[in-house]
Amino acid sequence: MKRAALVASIPIIFTLFVKNHVATHSAILPIATNEEECVQLLNEFGYCHWRRQVLSNETLDMLYQWCTNDKNIKTYAREITQGRFHTNLFSTLLQKPFSTQQSKELITTPTELQVIAMQYLQTEQIKQTQFQLVLPRRDSVSQFWHQDNSHKGITIVIPLVDIEDETRGPTELLPLKKQQGVIRATIPKNQIFVFDSRMLHRGLANKDEQVERPILVIRFDKKSTPPPGQGVLQTCYNRFISGPIQYLNS
Repeated sequence: MKRAALVASIPIIFTLFVKNHVATHSAILPIATNEEECVQLLNEFGYCHWRRQVLSNETLDMLYQWCTNDKNIKTYAREITQGRFHTNLFSTLLQKPFSTQQSKELITTPTELQVIAMQYLQTEQIKQTQFQLVLPRRDSVSQFWHQDNSHKGITIVIPLVDIEDETRGPTELLPLKKQQGVIRATIPKNQIFVFDSRMLHRGLANKDEQVERPILVIRFDKKSTPPPGQGVLQTCYNRFISGPIQYLNS
C-alpha cells in the first residue's frame, strides 16, 4: 500500500518541482550574427537564433514545393506521429529527385555548418547524424518532449517558411541553463535555430489553415557518443515528464 501511494505521488511531486524551478513564460531568443557569436551563445544558453541566410531562394522554394507535394510525401516520407512527415535526405538524395545544382547546394550546406559543431563540441571527431525534412501538416499534433541525444551534440533547424508566432507550430524547448522559461523558435524562413541536443524539445502542431510548415533539420554528434545515447527507460522517462510540462505551460 505504501509503495503504491509513493508511485502515485511521483507525478504530483514532479509537477510541483517543475512549477517551482521552471518559468512558464516564453523566453526571448538570443541572436547571433556570425559563427563566433553563435558558439558563444550556445555555450552561454545552449541555444540561439543565428541570423544567417542558408539556402538560395531558388533552392528554398524548390524544397518547399517538393516536400509539400502529396506524391512526394507518399513516395519519400514517413509519418512519424499524426500529421508529421519525415524525409531522410541521406537516402533521398541518392535517388536524385532534385537538379544537380540543387543537390550540390543541399549537400554542401551541412559541411558549411559543421564548423559550429566542431567549435561547440571542442573536437573535430564529429559525425553528421541527421539530415532530413520535417513537415507537420495542418492536421498534425504536437510531439511529446524528447532529447535528440543524452550526450552533448547540436541540432540545427532551418524553416522553409516564416514562423512568426505559435500558429505554425515552432520548435519548443526547455533550457539547460538560466531559468528563462520555455523557448519557442519563432524565426524567419531560411535562418538558423540551433540548440544543444540534450535539451528537451518538441515540435508544436501546425494550426495555420493556409500554409504548410516544413523545416530542414541537420544534426551533429561526437563520434564517441552517437545518438540517441539513451535506452528505453530514459525515453519513457522523457515521455512521462512531458505530461506535467505540457500542463504547466498550457
